[in-house]
Amino acid sequence: STCAHLLSNEMGQPLQRVALGTFGRLVSLISTESAEARPDIAPLCRFLLDEQFCTALGNALVFDHSADTSVGGGHHEQWSSGVVSIIRDASVNLAPKTLFPFQRTGRVSPTFKVAHAQLVEAALVAIGEENALISSSHLLKIAVEMAGAPPSEDQKNQICTAVEIFSGVSRSLLELCNGDLVQVSNRWSTLLLPFLADVVPKIPMSQMSGLYDAIRFATHHLRPNTFFELTNFFIEK
Repeated sequence: STCAHLLSNEMGQPLQRVALGTFGRLVSLISTESAEARPDIAPLCRFLLDEQFCTALGNALVFDHSADTSVGGGHHEQWSSGVVSIIRDASVNLAPKTLFPFQRTGRVSPTFKVAHAQLVEAALVAIGEENALISSSHLLKIAVEMAGAPPSEDQKNQICTAVEIFSGVSRSLLELCNGDLVQVSNRWSTLLLPFLADVVPKIPMSQMSGLYDAIRFATHHLRPNTFFELTNFFIEK
């Protein structure tokens, strides 16, 4: 409840970023526990099923990026060194460390944060398939709005956050299908591909690298038949 309150009310402030790190740690603890030892996930379900909380979470992910200094005079955040250190420590808790991408080629986008996609993925998997479908629709809705953001100092981070959310949502929904290709096809056709059809034309070419990284994370180490519909979508486009 404290995390939810800070995420919703401390817009763009250090406390919001600390709360985001704490939320990530709590989700990680739930995800790593065995089914018998897992704590009650009812509070997590309640928040992720709330559209307002999902919007607040999306905004928190936007402000967890470094400010775009190429717009608005090039000003950095004016936090003290102590506050910056606290924010850095909080960011470590967002998601467990990962070696993604394992391939020789690294991430293309300097802005894309794998930890954000991991956080969304872990949170949705933790609440189960039925709840994840509802929460995913809320998250993708705010992601569509972010992708169409007008030019501003936050536009670059909003677009990047939109594809991070899509990446985490995609991977979680595909994982929850447990290899059922009928369900996989349904997820692509009803939720994921309509999102891409709406969002891809809105993203400037200069920001396409974030979408590339998002798709790589979403399909990383999955069987090719799991993203067959995605491949067809891009070939046809």
